[in-house]
Amino acid sequence: VEATATTNHNYTSCCIATNVSKGCLGFCNIQSILDGQTGQDPEKCEADFPAIVRCMADGRNHVPCCMDEGVPDICQDVCRGEYTMITDNIKTHFSCSAYTEKTLSCIVEGIEILPGQPRSVEVEGISDTSIKVSWIPPFTNAETITEYVVNVTMLRSFDANTDSISDSQNSSQYIITPHTVQITVKVSKGTNNAVVGNLVPFTMYEVTVTAKNIHGTSLPSNAIRSLTLTPGLSKPVNTAKPPKLPDIKACCVEQGITHKTCLEKLCNIPQSSLAEVTDLMICAPWSRQTFSCLANGMDHTPCCRARGL
Repeated sequence: VEATATTNHNYTSCCIATNVSKGCLGFCNIQSILDGQTGQDPEKCEADFPAIVRCMADGRNHVPCCMDEGVPDICQDVCRGEYTMITDNIKTHFSCSAYTEKTLSCIVEGIEILPGQPRSVEVEGISDTSIKVSWIPPFTNAETITEYVVNVTMLRSFDANTDSISDSQNSSQYIITPHTVQITVKVSKGTNNAVVGNLVPFTMYEVTVTAKNIHGTSLPSNAIRSLTLTPGLSKPVNTAKPPKLPDIKACCVEQGITHKTCLEKLCNIPQSSLAEVTDLMICAPWSRQTFSCLANGMDHTPCCRARGL
């Protein structure tokens, strides 16, 4: 794989959005890195590299390509959008600089063919043993997705990142259960939600969603945590219907308003913000009828006062 100018990956906008220092933005363009034209000493941008590398990976999992290119495990963190601060100890034992070009080439290739991360993942507890997971397709290469993979992991405590249970810790915080600690559900393309069952009541779960196509996968979405409901409870499936919105325009017609401008600008809520002073003057003869229709039989005085009228 060879990175060329025609397949350059420029992620400057992402770097700016994540507050990368202005002097380090040269590292937000792979071609600049390959050409040695970043304009800054890498050591001065050490603090910005986690954000830079995350933007560089762009939500895709480039690890399989890096493995094929012979990039060692210790150097594959960049391939998954992570950055390990270089310490003297690591420098003494190993250097990843020899694999920089191969890593960047994999990323350039992956940006073209791999799907991005699923967006706006939401998790909702719908019963004591099930949750509903929903998401939005990624911005990029969504049309190539063959399936989504929903990963649901039981957390042993309500505290963050607790991997093991210590005897000295308060056992009441922890859940001892014979149930499966991790569940994976595959969802076909075109479907953006899944109900995951067979969970433990009143238990915290962490959920991620990964997109997959014939070339590989995205990185997992940002992890979302959710509780299943307490034993015996379930969320009502029947919700109240939204109130019917009034037909202001039809009301104006019934009130005898015939002027096109008044009907289109004053009696049409989406267009009312476009009304100008001249429109108000033209429609003044029908002001009583217009505001009567807009009020729809309700007293809006509290709202008007709250808005400074």
